Amino acid sequence: MPSARTDLDIFAAGLADGLPGAWTSEYHRHLTYPDQFPVAEQIWDTGHVSYVATGFVLGHDAVLRGPDQQHLYLADRPRYPHQFVVAPLEPDDAAIKPPRSRPPSARGWHSPRPHSPPVDREVFHDEANVA
Repeated sequence: MPSARTDLDIFAAGLADGLPGAWTSEYHRHLTYPDQFPVAEQIWDTGHVSYVATGFVLGHDAVLRGPDQQHLYLADRPRYPHQFVVAPLEPDDAAIKPPRSRPPSARGWHSPRPHSPPVDREVFHDEANVA
């Protein structure tokens, strides 16, 4: 297992202190690779953070818990020794979180991450619009 950076717990505690409202930080060290899955499977995103949390042996992670069931996942970013990844975790309330039987795109809800609006290509290719 790769050596875990020692500053994740410090970063997580500092981030919790800097967020608005009352946030707490929970640092977890993982003795084995499967130990990281219970929290990793709660990541409310199917993007790169989920890939990092399930595809790499991390050694440790942190969870920030805030008001109104807001939870954040923090871990080292593999191959980038001075960076971390941060992603929202699913809320505890079953009425808020969707069933886990299908991927997010198939069940009519989207993960809470920004998306780009569609581009109107005609506007960019219309020479009359060029100043």
